[in-house]
Amino acid sequence: MFSIEKRGIMNEQNVHAALEIADHEIRLAIGQFYNTRLNILKVERVACSGVLGTHINDQKAVVDAILAANKHIKETLGVELQRVILAIPTLNTSRYAKRIDVKIKEQVTLNDIKAIMKEAYHSDIPTHQELVNVFITKSIVNGIVLRRLPIGEVCDAMSVDVDLLCADRDLVYRYVQTVEKAGLEISEISLDSYAF
Repeated sequence: MFSIEKRGIMNEQNVHAALEIADHEIRLAIGQFYNTRLNILKVERVACSGVLGTHINDQKAVVDAILAANKHIKETLGVELQRVILAIPTLNTSRYAKRIDVKIKEQVTLNDIKAIMKEAYHSDIPTHQELVNVFITKSIVNGIVLRRLPIGEVCDAMSVDVDLLCADRDLVYRYVQTVEKAGLEISEISLDSYAF
């Protein structure tokens, strides 16, 4: 998530940044996982008038605010932000449920889960929406409902229920374009109500 500078105080493998473009400010939260706990290192807020409700009406003002937040993070933590998890508004979103049936060779592997996710990401959704997140809600293995991933379970087939969370396509593309114009990559997108 970061390029570590001279101080070298952070392990880049467990440090993450989340960005929210709100209607009056840019919010940037930096956290570090340590001993399975997320410790918030810094929350940076920069006033911004470039967003009206959820609509980015002045992209340059939003880009400038993101750059200012990134600059302040670099000054205070000594790291340069390269990627963020982007929280987008949960406006005009839809949830679609889907069941995926999978044949298993001996036992469920991580590759089986990846295949399920790949199939879920290729689901048909309305053209005005963009698929933002996919969640496995439950698995059915040997007639038993599991709420956890069934990796290692012995079976010859399983069924998996997934939720497809979709947002307005134009909104998603506008937010992503704005963040990329500020020189940042997006590692993941999350709907803000789920991110909270």
